[in-house]
Amino acid sequence: MKDSPPPIPPSRTPNDDEWRFRTITLPCEWIEDYRPGGYHPVHLGDIFNNGQYKVIRKLGEGSYSTVWLTHDLNCKSCTTLPKVAPVEGGRYIAQLLDEFKRSGPNDIHTCPVFEPMGPSVYTMSLQALVFLHENNIAHGAFQPGNILFVLDDINSMPEDVLQQEQNVQSRSISDLVQRLDGKRDLWAPQYLCVAQPLVPFTPCAEGFKIKLSDMGGGWYDPM
Repeated sequence: MKDSPPPIPPSRTPNDDEWRFRTITLPCEWIEDYRPGGYHPVHLGDIFNNGQYKVIRKLGEGSYSTVWLTHDLNCKSCTTLPKVAPVEGGRYIAQLLDEFKRSGPNDIHTCPVFEPMGPSVYTMSLQALVFLHENNIAHGAFQPGNILFVLDDINSMPEDVLQQEQNVQSRSISDLVQRLDGKRDLWAPQYLCVAQPLVPFTPCAEGFKIKLSDMGGGWYDPM
């Protein structure tokens, strides 16, 4: 005689004494989030949207969803963006290709289909941190401002192309630095320069090969 099925878990974050699963130490989503109102259970090889999308690889997970690479068995490609987005939005934002709903044990889920994208900046940065840690080095100041792009061969660029303009009107530099007491200062520069990163000489900047994703928490302000 088979055991009766376990009771349906509540649709809320469980307390410690309500955990259902043994701890999984791999870097995956939290297994306890598979409950009513939580993640939809997905397996490699699953087919979605009436036979159109076949799951072939997991790409990541977030607070509200898991992300998978699928093979479009119908070979469709109907790129769309919300009407509130300008035409050039495709250069900056991951393109929404399709959308469908999937009913499962944990609710009815809306499944947006986006163009395939590469790893996040965070993921690629971790590769650098792994290298440092393998060599017993700690970074100590890991934050977005220290994640930099590789340049083209800047040594082949003439100086006048790279030279920053010394122009107060164009806001390239500040007005002359003046002390409050009117005296000459020996410790500060005569003016301050506005930072001008080498965006035009960065390969990834051409064609905007970096796009924003995960717009689930965004909103549209008609103003």
